[in-house]
Amino acid sequence: MDASKITRIKGLTKEVDELHPLLRVLIPRLPNISNCEYRQGPSEMGADFVLTKIDETLDHQEYIGCIVKIGQIKQDHQEINRQIEECEIERTLEGGKKKIYLSEIWIISNDSITQGAQDKIHHKYKNKNIKFISGEKLSALIDKHYPEFWKDTNIETGKYLREITEIAENICKNTNLIDLPSSDIYIQQELIKIEKSKRLSDHPPKRQVLTLEKALLLHDLIIIEAMMGTGKSTLIAQTVKRLSSQENYNATKKLPVLFTAQELSKKYNGDLEAAVSDLTKDHKNISPNQHIIFIDGLDELKTSNKERADFLNIILSTSKTIPNCKIIISTRTIDDPELETELDKNFCRLKLSPLSMSQIISLVDRICQNTTVKFRLQKDLNKSHLLKVLPRTPISAILLAKVLNESTQEIPSTMTELYDKYIELSLGRWDMKKGLQSQQEYDVIHNTSMNLAEFMLTNSLQEISIGDLENLISNYTDSRNLKTDKTEILNKIAKKEEIFRFNNVRGTISFRHRTFAEYFYAAKLCRDNSALINEEIYDLYWANAYFFYIGLKRDCPEILDAIDKIEFSEERYRVLKVLNNGNFLLAAYLTPYVQIGKSMQLSFTNAAEIFDDITKDNCDSPLAQLPQAQLLCVLTKLLCDTFSYDFFEDALIDRCYSILTKRNIEDIEYIELFFLNSVRASLNKDNAFDTLIKDYGKKIPLSLQIGIIEHSSDMGLNSSIVKRYTKKFHKGVKTNPSLRKSVIDLYEKPMQEKEINSNKS
Repeated sequence: MDASKITRIKGLTKEVDELHPLLRVLIPRLPNISNCEYRQGPSEMGADFVLTKIDETLDHQEYIGCIVKIGQIKQDHQEINRQIEECEIERTLEGGKKKIYLSEIWIISNDSITQGAQDKIHHKYKNKNIKFISGEKLSALIDKHYPEFWKDTNIETGKYLREITEIAENICKNTNLIDLPSSDIYIQQELIKIEKSKRLSDHPPKRQVLTLEKALLLHDLIIIEAMMGTGKSTLIAQTVKRLSSQENYNATKKLPVLFTAQELSKKYNGDLEAAVSDLTKDHKNISPNQHIIFIDGLDELKTSNKERADFLNIILSTSKTIPNCKIIISTRTIDDPELETELDKNFCRLKLSPLSMSQIISLVDRICQNTTVKFRLQKDLNKSHLLKVLPRTPISAILLAKVLNESTQEIPSTMTELYDKYIELSLGRWDMKKGLQSQQEYDVIHNTSMNLAEFMLTNSLQEISIGDLENLISNYTDSRNLKTDKTEILNKIAKKEEIFRFNNVRGTISFRHRTFAEYFYAAKLCRDNSALINEEIYDLYWANAYFFYIGLKRDCPEILDAIDKIEFSEERYRVLKVLNNGNFLLAAYLTPYVQIGKSMQLSFTNAAEIFDDITKDNCDSPLAQLPQAQLLCVLTKLLCDTFSYDFFEDALIDRCYSILTKRNIEDIEYIELFFLNSVRASLNKDNAFDTLIKDYGKKIPLSLQIGIIEHSSDMGLNSSIVKRYTKKFHKGVKTNPSLRKSVIDLYEKPMQEKEINSNKS
């Protein structure tokens, strides 16, 4: 046993003020101790502590009385005799509800207990079960069950810091949406300073980015504003945890204090001094140099903005009696100019900086159980426009991780589920749990959002007036005879800043991003069963909406069958199918795979026909202005971006096999084989082109030979067959002038010149 630790225990000189607080923390941590009642004082009846101990062998309770003394215990210690005899008296526990007798006595000292004293006590009280805990034994128990004691400046401070850490941990768990320790997944977020009147300046100042710790060094009063799910509460909780470490407190003497705004309002009416005094009343020996007071969730108060301003003024006025304190308050984004002006008078206003894409990937990687997720994310995110436009917040990353953990599908096929979960929370699932919104209000808001999206997309509107939104709410609620406060619904929609953007100056509302409108439009198509399947679904204006529509259906062979039967009136729709059809098929990932394979085959056949048609003489397509190699590159890139997912691998192989096993392969099928194997190459299949080269090397059209060589190089394929093929090709180009000119024409000569030249002739 470390002698310095024994010396420290022996150095305790005050039984009630030093040794008792130590035991009040240590004893409840001892094995099988289910209850510890502190009895020091006039009613102690010999025992400073009364413990309830579980006897696991017989499964019943035993009761122990603790006699605590400062200093060495010798043979002539008469006070101990008195206390032992008083321990025979019947007493009550649990506020007088239970009468008990002590079956065991512990004599505890911070110093030594002489052998003579132990022998004398045992001899005098032979019929009693008495055990001795000396300072050395006490030090060993502390080492095992209360090791942080050795770091504590004092026991009460250490106890308080552990209590506040536990509160912060609970906040992290309640806001993380996942069942993992918050410390394992947290990523430090930065803050951006919101300038005061300069916010509307034509020449805004350079953005100030800083951490919360740095902001605390610069400012005494701070408000952190951010949308739902951006990590406000987690940021506060993690900061409290760092500040409440014993090492940090010993170095800075800064004491963190944590309240929710609701607790501070309901229990203390905003009186911060009373709240802090109440929180620390059981820890009178705490003497910090500074109080750092965190107030979480100002937006969760069911009050008007004027009442919030009054609440903040009470906090500020009552905080003046707390020496050297700093106050940090979190809230959702404030959009009331009057409240902003009031806050600017006293507070430094900060907003959370969005996470970087690398932070998103890192956060998802920490959460996911699948070890291949990080690689998939890095590969797929570059192709996922929809994920890039989601707010780069912790909640987006956490929801993505949850979706990926639940499904083995690729990123695009999970996007509808991700939007579904994100919008569900943003529209009020959290608010319902907190009692800030009812189920009926949620349903009205959700359905109004669908109607709003249809109205805006159908009429090509970027925003609509608040009056039009009020009409949409009224039309929905009145037609269903819902007794809902329409003004309250409008106000709640206004607070859903994660989804909507209100312009108070213009009196308009818009979706924060078009993809939210597209999701709600798709949800309305599902709700009303009103989707029209024609070539317009590939138009860039509607494609995302129909991606979400198919994603909401998931298992939809009849929809894919209808898509496959679409007849195109213009070439642009055929090209747009190359761009979008793979994502549609990924969204429909629960559809029978036979249907997926059939639809995929038609996509590649369509791409091959496009290339074949445009490369023919007298083609009047705008794409004919490109050199043939460039057109091949464009179509290959589009197909690889939309189909290079593991989900399609089996279908790709099946289609290649069905062509390669034919007796005679047509020219257009060489093009399709090239596209199919190019996608396989982008899936890191080194042998993607091997069979095509071995069996049909000399028959492959020149443009496709160039395509194989270029794409293999871009993908870094490690194939000896491709390497020999490439080497032989380059040798032929060097030695054959006619071949060299043909290759140069494929790279540089627009195909449209064929038509021009033929006309001249």
